[in-house]
Amino acid sequence: MNIQNLVNTVMKQQESTLGAEPVTFNDSVEIACVCGEMKRELDPYGGARMILTLTGSCPTTEISQANIIEEQFATVRGIRMKIASASVGLAMTEIEFEAPNKTKK
Repeated sequence: MNIQNLVNTVMKQQESTLGAEPVTFNDSVEIACVCGEMKRELDPYGGARMILTLTGSCPTTEISQANIIEEQFATVRGIRMKIASASVGLAMTEIEFEAPNKTKK
C-alpha cells in the first residue's frame, strides 16, 4: 500500500476524530478538510476592515481530481474565501484560505 492510499483510507475512517469539516470548492465540489483556527488580522492602517485566514489540509488525490487551483473560491465554515495558496505534498495538500475586506463586528 503506498502512502497516498494509506492517507485516503485513514482520512475516511477517522474524519470525525480528526475534526474534518466539509469545504465546498467552486460551489460544486465538497471535500473533507482538517482545518485549523481562523485567524483575524485587523487592518494595519487602523480602518474598520479585517482579513480572515484559515489553513486546511486535504488528501492530495481529492484536490487534484477536483482541479483546485489558487485564486479560486471555496466556502469554509459558511464564509466564502479565496484560495490564497496551496502546498501540494505526496499525501496531503495544505491550503491557505483568505477572506479579505471583512468589516469588524
